[in-house]
Amino acid sequence: MKPTEYWQQKKLEHDIRNTTSHIYGDHKLCNPDFCKAKSNVSHQDQNQDDDSEVECEDIFQEQSEFWDAGTSLQAQEDSRGPNWSPNVWAQTTETTSGLYFDKLYKQREQCIDNNNKSKDKKEIKERRWKRKMSSLKESNSNKAKQHYGNESIQPESDVSENELTKFMLMKIILKKTPSLKKKEGKRKDLTTDDEEAQGPSNLNDHKKTIRRTRRKCSQLKFLGRRISHEWIEEDNTSKWYSGTVTGVLTETDGADGAEYEVLYDGDDEPHIIDHLLEDYRSCSLKFIDL
Repeated sequence: MKPTEYWQQKKLEHDIRNTTSHIYGDHKLCNPDFCKAKSNVSHQDQNQDDDSEVECEDIFQEQSEFWDAGTSLQAQEDSRGPNWSPNVWAQTTETTSGLYFDKLYKQREQCIDNNNKSKDKKEIKERRWKRKMSSLKESNSNKAKQHYGNESIQPESDVSENELTKFMLMKIILKKTPSLKKKEGKRKDLTTDDEEAQGPSNLNDHKKTIRRTRRKCSQLKFLGRRISHEWIEEDNTSKWYSGTVTGVLTETDGADGAEYEVLYDGDDEPHIIDHLLEDYRSCSLKFIDL
């Protein structure tokens, strides 16, 4: 680093610390390398009459004149909005900002533009006008004038401090010493003296009648189902046959003693069987179409 750059950085650090004086127009301590304002301002003496009194300087008026004279409209426009940070970055560092920095403020600028476009729409303006008119009508109504303002019919005075103190003390006393009031009326059945003194409880305080709905189980249906049926052969060995229930001859499907037509696989004619339900209950019949 060159010695000149080192001393320039030191001077810049000094100017940053002296920012407050620089803003309010005191340029005596500013470095001429960074502050271009004139440090010596000529003050002209004003002729005052002997009878006039010495008035205090208006610091706010001086600040206003300073900013009006030292800033232009273009500078004021640049100091507003999302472009302020990139402009300050470029003026301070004399370099362009990075990609993410510019991307962030471009997004913010786009949001402002979209917001302005939406506000300029005709329907949005109509909504704002309607809200304004409705609030204006409500605030200027006769009812509002009766409750507030000089034309109020019955203005109520504020509560005095003593009344508020008494009310607060009563609330505190009631919280610390709660009183149990016994409700007059017919005593409930099957209640003791202690339960009657405690008063009604939130849990099981009244009789409830609960109606139980029992769902009826639907009857077992065999018609059209594929079954596997166990038969006992002549040599006392069991064998399972597969078939299809093709019809119901007597009773209804699923009733006790109902006769069915069952066509077993490999047979040409169906068999009449009246014990399908019993075999199903004894686990010698099962459905195979599930």
